[in-house]
Amino acid sequence: MKRQWIRKYSVFINNFPSEVVIDDLRIIFKIIKTRQISSNKCNLKIYNLKPETRAIFEGEDVRLTLEAGYQDESGLIFKGNVKRSSFKKVGPDWITDILIADGDKALREVNFQKSYVAGIDIKNVISDIVDKMKSEGRVISKSLKNISSEILQKGLSVTGIAEEILDKLIDKQGLEVHIQNEEIVFVDPKGDIGRPEINITPETGLIGSPIRREKNGIQFESLINHNMIPGSLINLKSKDINGLFVIRKQSIQGDSQGNPWFMKSEGIPR
Repeated sequence: MKRQWIRKYSVFINNFPSEVVIDDLRIIFKIIKTRQISSNKCNLKIYNLKPETRAIFEGEDVRLTLEAGYQDESGLIFKGNVKRSSFKKVGPDWITDILIADGDKALREVNFQKSYVAGIDIKNVISDIVDKMKSEGRVISKSLKNISSEILQKGLSVTGIAEEILDKLIDKQGLEVHIQNEEIVFVDPKGDIGRPEINITPETGLIGSPIRREKNGIQFESLINHNMIPGSLINLKSKDINGLFVIRKQSIQGDSQGNPWFMKSEGIPR
């Protein structure tokens, strides 16, 4: 195996103010990411954690960060809050089974209630909601630049959970809102998130041949690339399919002591 394809991973278990790092135990993970407002999910199994580390998952507000890739290129592939965990003994092994949700706390546990007078810009309303999500759910917002100004002619009373309110307000602007690794993104449904394009070729990790899907979409497999997330712009170069595509959905699978260590992606033409 070439040095650059030697697997590398780290799991950071955050139980504020302490942090535990796991990089030498067996892990198995499956991640589903989309461009929908519903939060992304990661199922992670960690083998043979110490009892004191397992005990962290019995507390509240536990967060987890997973980095994965290869010796020469690895990085963040999932970040979120722990939804549930369980423990079981299989033969000599203690297996910790964890479900992590990306942005779930910010989307579903943050309640917003505020009244606005006529003349308010809807962009300011969305900014207020995101600010509360940041303070109570630890979601990070990079930019609201894609949101258009819209001055309301009448007063507005906003109340409910963040997910439902944002979904309604953003839909009226023809945008999508989704959270990737705790960063909230507002983007055109057919647009990308503004990062540099990523070249996907057999030399950079493309596995097999991409296939066509309905409406000129594509599906392909590749080695894990932490830079590629839903909304990423890719430049696909293969024997049969070439062109620019925007990633819409991904599944990522890995076993640090087994065969799986790849991602499946679906995209639409740019």
